Amino acid sequence: MIRALLDLPNLITLTGLALAIGGFAALLSGAPAVAIVCLLWALLADHFDGLVARRMANRAADMPQIGKQLDSLTDMVTGGAFPAVLLLQASGSAPWAIAIGIAHAVAVAVRLGWFTVHGLDGGRFHGVPMTWNLPVVAIIHLATGGAAPLFPVALAAALAILAVLHLAPVRVPPIGGVMYLVVTAFVAATTVFLIG
Repeated sequence: MIRALLDLPNLITLTGLALAIGGFAALLSGAPAVAIVCLLWALLADHFDGLVARRMANRAADMPQIGKQLDSLTDMVTGGAFPAVLLLQASGSAPWAIAIGIAHAVAVAVRLGWFTVHGLDGGRFHGVPMTWNLPVVAIIHLATGGAAPLFPVALAAALAILAVLHLAPVRVPPIGGVMYLVVTAFVAATTVFLIG
């Protein structure tokens, strides 16, 4: 199992997981803007692990399957658990926030389970990918200044809509080409705006 840590795409995925844990630590320490930045960099790792994996030659035969599992587990933490916990923290664990946080996390889990079993269909995702969650969270934080009561209400509305979209019968293309640069620029610019 240790050799999975030496596989470059898996190492990138696990770096994303480490950034996510750092984000949770920042959130628990009362620094939600820093937490969001950590999770955005985890999102960037999620985008680049697959790109690196597709370009690697002579990769051990079982590493792609291990990588898919690691990626899905990390996605659950970054796109499912973190937005829900951020909502709980921002709302003071209000009952409505707990319900929306659970619904959101369940939708992300179902969507990731579906993707793990079925993969892409005709080069497209079934439902909106959970990677959309973190940019939406960051934009809401920037737009509201992260201040109550607007931030938790706007975040709750967005997570409820995203939960529906994750399970909706829509086809969404994966990012590719120039979109890698767009996502990277978004993460870098948002980092400056949130913790500049």
